Amino acid sequence: MEISERILLSAEELFFRYGVKSVTMDEIARELGISKKTIYQHFPDKDELVFQVVEKRMVKNRTDMVCSVGAGKNTVERVVLMNEVMRQMLSVVNPGILFEIKKYYPRAWQVFQKHMQEHVLIDTVADLRQGIADGLFRSEINVDVMARLRLKEIEFGFDNQWFPPNEYSLAQVQYEFMDHFLRGILTDEGLSVYLKHYPA
Repeated sequence: MEISERILLSAEELFFRYGVKSVTMDEIARELGISKKTIYQHFPDKDELVFQVVEKRMVKNRTDMVCSVGAGKNTVERVVLMNEVMRQMLSVVNPGILFEIKKYYPRAWQVFQKHMQEHVLIDTVADLRQGIADGLFRSEINVDVMARLRLKEIEFGFDNQWFPPNEYSLAQVQYEFMDHFLRGILTDEGLSVYLKHYPA
């Protein structure tokens, strides 16, 4: 494995565990057993390192989501599988990471926003439309509005001011949002399918 790849992997692990702001380049170097100078030979500053970590993570998330969601037999199953992929990822993520990136690393935040708009939003719209066509989602919902609401729910779940980590599990908050969202758009048939995965 190339040194730049090792640096990215180690940085991501530390960022996910402790948050982006608190992890220094010195700590990343110590974790890898290399000098800070070596890191700077590959990444000119922390901003670039965070940018590449987020970019790499978004590509991986997209791949993981496509592989996992493709196994769903219907739209409800795909949404449930998508949520499971997200829950697994969130179980190892520092809850404050998203808002730290938004506040301190605008280039990395733009990568996240682009991923949400170009992939997650488009996929959500497609799933909602397919769910309506399959009779699983209510036909009267405004698909564009509901898709955007779903994305904002995901982002809002990371807000430490509203959901302090010592009081709320990030994965549980995201599950509650997803559960509430789905129950609001499911038809009776869709609810029956959903309850096979998450019994009431």
